[in-house]
Amino acid sequence: MLKLVTSRLFLRDFRSADTEALVSYHLDPRYLEHYSDMPDTEGIVRTAIAWANENPRLNYQLAIQLPGIEEPIGTVGLRITEPSSGRANFGCELNPNYWATGYAEEASRALLNYGVSTLGIRRVEAWTAARNMRAHRLAERLGFRKTTHSKQDQLMFARDYEEEG
Repeated sequence: MLKLVTSRLFLRDFRSADTEALVSYHLDPRYLEHYSDMPDTEGIVRTAIAWANENPRLNYQLAIQLPGIEEPIGTVGLRITEPSSGRANFGCELNPNYWATGYAEEASRALLNYGVSTLGIRRVEAWTAARNMRAHRLAERLGFRKTTHSKQDQLMFARDYEEEG
């Protein structure tokens, strides 16, 4: 079981028992503001558990947890799309009750650092809702730059670690 530790958070593989905590914030109108449909929370957790058992593992969808609290407050993911070139997709979500705490940035940095240092990731892309300015600001703080790519109501941000060498 993968577990990453930051100064304030634990990032760990999902467990079935985590579903209820995600459902509770997936129902929050603040969270749903940027989604056209309710997420398939049970499917997300099932998929994350299955990914943790992949061999070789290419997908990392981790629960964000505060010390002393069992329920996750969000999730952060890194999915390797092209292992030979070190290309991956990235995403992060947080319970709205924990927005503006720095937790999303802290969790994101931890997983991205793990991806670059341990998994050999060289380019990371992240799609976000075009009107989700909170996600845009997070991507920029993480060193991502908005690209010219877009689809429907989404924008892509990317970061090339190889160029930073």
